[in-house]
Amino acid sequence: MKVKGKEMGENEKKKFSLSKKQLIIIGAVAAAVVIGVVLFIVLNNNSLKATTMKLLRMEGTVTLEENGETKTVKENLRFKSGDAISTEVKSLVSVGLDDTKIVTLDEESRAEFQKDGKNLELTLTDGQLFFNVTEKLDADASFNIRNSDMVVGIRGTSGVYTIDEYGRPALFLTDGVVEITATNPETGESKTITLQPGTRVSVYFYSDRPMGQTVEFYETEMTPDMLPEFAVTQIYNDEELINRVTQDTGWTITDISKLNDDVQNGTYKQKESEPINLGLMDPDDLIPKDPETDKEEEPAEEPEEPEEPEQPEEPEAPAEEPQEEEGEPQVQEPINYAELGRNDPDVIAAIKLIDENGLIYLSDGTIFDWKYYAEKYPEIAKAYGNDPYALLYHYLHIGQYEDSRYPSLEEEHQVAAKKVEEQRAAEQFQKEQEEANRRAAEEENKEASSDSSQTTVHTYTIRIVNTSGEVLDTFSGTAASGEQVSKNVGRPVFISSGNANTREDEENEIVHFVMPDGDITIEAELMM
Repeated sequence: MKVKGKEMGENEKKKFSLSKKQLIIIGAVAAAVVIGVVLFIVLNNNSLKATTMKLLRMEGTVTLEENGETKTVKENLRFKSGDAISTEVKSLVSVGLDDTKIVTLDEESRAEFQKDGKNLELTLTDGQLFFNVTEKLDADASFNIRNSDMVVGIRGTSGVYTIDEYGRPALFLTDGVVEITATNPETGESKTITLQPGTRVSVYFYSDRPMGQTVEFYETEMTPDMLPEFAVTQIYNDEELINRVTQDTGWTITDISKLNDDVQNGTYKQKESEPINLGLMDPDDLIPKDPETDKEEEPAEEPEEPEEPEQPEEPEAPAEEPQEEEGEPQVQEPINYAELGRNDPDVIAAIKLIDENGLIYLSDGTIFDWKYYAEKYPEIAKAYGNDPYALLYHYLHIGQYEDSRYPSLEEEHQVAAKKVEEQRAAEQFQKEQEEANRRAAEEENKEASSDSSQTTVHTYTIRIVNTSGEVLDTFSGTAASGEQVSKNVGRPVFISSGNANTREDEENEIVHFVMPDGDITIEAELMM
């Protein structure tokens, strides 16, 4: 029994030893499983952070398009690459793309989001959005905002990307620098520019130009009241952003604060720049006619008609003249100034070169910038259209002969600089004249002073002597040459020696003389 008990004890020990190994193996497997789960969670979280975007703020009705389904957005929603978001009337939504990138969609806007690691791309299909990137992107990261025609590469800046009322992409840059690439949808031509802060740019496409000239950027120096009202609020409510914007654009916080007050009061009105025509669009669509002006002209003609029958013969002659004068604008309206300009001999002879930026170099050395001309003189653009040849036609035949009409901003600056230089030259001439007059006056004063210095002061001596020649008293002093001197000697004397102009006054005991050009000694003998 003892042997069996002993043998069973050893077997039990062997069994116990095997169970311990099994426990170690099981523990190792469990640990591996735990590590795998942790790694899965970490990697899954990293993937989530890399591909998801977060809703930060919303107003009104916002819709999310996800996997072909549309649903109303709720707060604290996260959405991923490939989703699209849109806003309805009086709605707004702000999305955090990551910790340093925020975009805000205005009402009636739609954007699609694509994110692949550090590469972000937003496609704006309707409306407008405000973007704010607080830190510059790493060299291996990218953030682009695009529509079908224009791509904006952002690396640390803020601004508004919009599709204007004519279907053209436009950008308002409020701080930093961006690179913009635009592609003409008809010709396929692409062009890239770098935009500076405080500038608004629109893209114009032409279908009737040769390659190299079918894409044009139209840049305008921007004032804060040109911003959409939702962008004004975005800038005003972010202290760090408003400081960046005012530093880069030169605007003031006071200006933005006043505009924000107008937004809150419902009185804000966005300032818009004059639209510019392009070959793919109808000029009448770009520059709408003013119906009020037309209505005002019609009743003005009606009262004149009943007056004409009273004197039929006299109005006939003058009626022909105004008809001719009034007929001219009526004939001008249907004129195609673009075609007229292209076929005009003066325009053809004047054009020497048109560069890739659309600047027209004339044979006399003038550079004609038609975009500047249209913006500077909107009344001309309204009457003649915005075609480069039409505007050049006006400049060559009319504009260059009028005061304050410039073919380009550079020419305007040169004329202004010339005027300043002429003003400075006139002021300098006046100063030189004043200096010459001053010097002449000084010379005259010197001459007068020299003349007066020639009449020098001399010394006179009057000696009172007795009959024996003994000097009893002496009087002395100074006087200028030619000066009349009268000296009271206190006793009656008569002059014994002096000059021709010396005399005495016995009663008053005074010696009179005229000071000569030099010292003089007078002897006066005491009368006994």
